[in-house]
Amino acid sequence: ILSLNTRGGKNRRVRHALMKRLLALNADIICLQDIKSLVSSSCNQGCPFCLPKSFHNFFTGSGINRGVLTLITKKMKIVSCVKEYSSRSDWHKIRISSNGVEFYIINAYGPNEKSFPFFQSIINNTQRCGLLPIILLGDLNVDLDNTSHSSPNRAALQKVILSLRLVDVMKKLCPGTFSWSRGNQKSRLDLALVSPFFTNRIRKAFYRPEPSSDHKLIELEMMCHHRNFNCKIPNWVLDDNKFRDKLSRNLEATIIKCHTAYQAV
Repeated sequence: ILSLNTRGGKNRRVRHALMKRLLALNADIICLQDIKSLVSSSCNQGCPFCLPKSFHNFFTGSGINRGVLTLITKKMKIVSCVKEYSSRSDWHKIRISSNGVEFYIINAYGPNEKSFPFFQSIINNTQRCGLLPIILLGDLNVDLDNTSHSSPNRAALQKVILSLRLVDVMKKLCPGTFSWSRGNQKSRLDLALVSPFFTNRIRKAFYRPEPSSDHKLIELEMMCHHRNFNCKIPNWVLDDNKFRDKLSRNLEATIIKCHTAYQAV
């Protein structure tokens, strides 16, 4: 799972180069924030470089401010985009089913100015939609670590974390790191907040530098679900007469032993 503030994503050359780098990481879910439009300004809606054909795409934006774009591999079952919010900033929530697990992905681009409704809308909608686990990703524009710096939305984001019982997985797995820098300023504005269900299912979480942005890329590596291994004997082995004769004798001997043991009981 990847998440990045793209700083606009409007220029065609930059947008296509960014998408090429993201796809090379073999992600199943890509969450982009601060993105101007569904595709770059000089591309049409069917551009496979802006919107890879192997991914479902969901865009939420007011048309005035920059929005959020989520790409989800078509290997996953998309249940629905259950909610989107667009005002001074944007978020949307998508319900996904993968490997028998249903969960929500929330892609959020938080406001710089004070906006209690933005954060409260996440709480209200998620509490109404049941108890499915959540992965909330994005540039929330709040540095939870630097309490000496005044943030108009720190209390509102902390309320989201407490109300939905989320874990700051970036702080847990890569403490002391930052995701945004400009000059001498450094902050951890880009967050991955997850339900306790996911805390032991995330193998790695780290920030990766991205040359097209002053924000770093969030990368989450999830645990794989191991499937049952079915042993199948190749046809070329079965066609070997010696193997078939030996297999028949062994099966016959095993059946006789089982029958003898059953009679003894």
